[in-house]
Amino acid sequence: MSALGSEEAAGGKIIEKFDLSGDKKADLWKVLQVVPALKEGDKEERILVQKKMDLNFDGKVDVIQFMRKDGEIYREEMDLDFDGAIDAVAFYKKGILVRRELDLTFDGRADVIKYYEDGKLVRKERDASRNGRIDVWEYYESGRIVRIGRDKDGDGKPEYFDEAPEQDPEIPDNKPNTES
Repeated sequence: MSALGSEEAAGGKIIEKFDLSGDKKADLWKVLQVVPALKEGDKEERILVQKKMDLNFDGKVDVIQFMRKDGEIYREEMDLDFDGAIDAVAFYKKGILVRRELDLTFDGRADVIKYYEDGKLVRKERDASRNGRIDVWEYYESGRIVRIGRDKDGDGKPEYFDEAPEQDPEIPDNKPNTES
């Protein structure tokens, strides 16, 4: 990684540029908030508030991370298909993932929203009909889906739930039978 310099930006910010691919073009940008010194003799403080990354080295930002003063990420935006538009947004609380919104149809609206507790998936909501409203709810326990709710009349509430099977069906191991 080589530093390509920095520039001042609006709002008392500095943008540092870095080349990760070796092509002499910026692939990583760090946005620092400048906090002036409070007392004479003290130095100004620079706090990392945002990090932007070009993962496929095409010159466009693919990931943006937003940080609090203590460096903790609270939001991350991603361009999943490298078209320049944000398709996934992750939200963090105390550095732990709590929600992820995904636009898997790439129409500018989240069609899947995943909710996490202690970093583990507990619920997934989907807009299966692609009408802009959630109509399927999936509930998880210990990483396994346990029930699915469906909204058939479009009121935003599930009319019924299907229970998930207790166990996954056994998958054959494809070993030849040597017993005779």
